[in-house]
Amino acid sequence: MAACVLALAAPAAAEKGEHLLALRGEYARTVDVHGGGLGVAYAYGFTDLWNLYADFTWSRHLAGTALALDRMGGTVGVQIHLDAFQWVPYFVLGLGGEAAVTPGPTGSVTPGAFVGQALLGVDYRPIRKLGVGAFVSWTQRFVGDVPSHLAAGVRLVTYFQ
Repeated sequence: MAACVLALAAPAAAEKGEHLLALRGEYARTVDVHGGGLGVAYAYGFTDLWNLYADFTWSRHLAGTALALDRMGGTVGVQIHLDAFQWVPYFVLGLGGEAAVTPGPTGSVTPGAFVGQALLGVDYRPIRKLGVGAFVSWTQRFVGDVPSHLAAGVRLVTYFQ
């Protein structure tokens, strides 16, 4: 019976042309405010090691009990992942844009751009089509007044051809 299961089990390794879709929750912190957020990420494997990567995130930041800002951003970059085993470490380096929306009667939208968003994570991929993981990322602003920030969180990943 065990031999039959092993013979029919699909390996959990990446392939060229594989797509990844991830939903994530995160804790985000700037210099003086903290918050939580949600995101979605997509990756396309143009080799079994390199992926084209894109994401969109939203987070709400609080200063004490008051809303400080809502931050929305998108990233495009490359992902390197070592997907040959059930534990899949990965690194993303990207460029992107973001906006901060401040509340109040004179609320404003502040655009910004960032370079060097570095995201480091690991996924556990027990079966070929599904994985769960954790990540940490740093986003360094270089244009605009949106603050640079650190984020950490968890994600649920699905893989498909």
